[in-house]
Parts: sequence; C-alpha cells; structure tokens
Amino acid sequence: MATGAIKAPSPREMVEARYLRRSERPDLGAHNDAPAPLPTGAPAIVTLRPLKEVARRLAPAHPLRILLLGEPDEMPAAEFASKAGGWLRLLAVDQG
Repeated sequence: MATGAIKAPSPREMVEARYLRRSERPDLGAHNDAPAPLPTGAPAIVTLRPLKEVARRLAPAHPLRILLLGEPDEMPAAEFASKAGGWLRLLAVDQG
C-alpha cells in the first residue's frame, strides 16, 4: 500500500457504521423518527371518535354500537388495550 493511500473500510466496519443508533450519529440525532417521550407520569390517551363513527353505522340494537357510544371520547391507552379484545368479539355478533 502506498503511503498516504486511503484504506477502504472492511465489511464489518461498514455494517457497524450503518447500524449505529441514530442518537450516536451527529447528522441524524436531531431527526430521530421515534415519537417524543411522554411526560413522566402522563398516560397515553386514545381517542374513540373514529370508532364511534363506525359504531353509528351498525344496527341500533347491536351490542358494540351500544357499548362504544356509551364510552367517553378519550381514554387511557391501557384501558383501550384491555377493552379492544372484547369489542372485536362483539363486532362478530350477528344481529341479522
């Protein structure tokens, strides 16, 4: 190798450089695609408004319609996650 020649990176060095965490890369650290962290102690809130719009299209006596329209417009994500499975089961109820 001649003096002053630039050495090509090894395949391992290329992989390591590619998979560095974004926060360690000064050019991308400020443009991280991860969502901003929630303030300490603040629960994540989920809106039910889009689900309620779907529920309004169900038959008036459908159990899912009755249940969803009785829920508040917003709820903590943990509560939403615990109720979503039951809502999916009710969606399969045939009212025809």
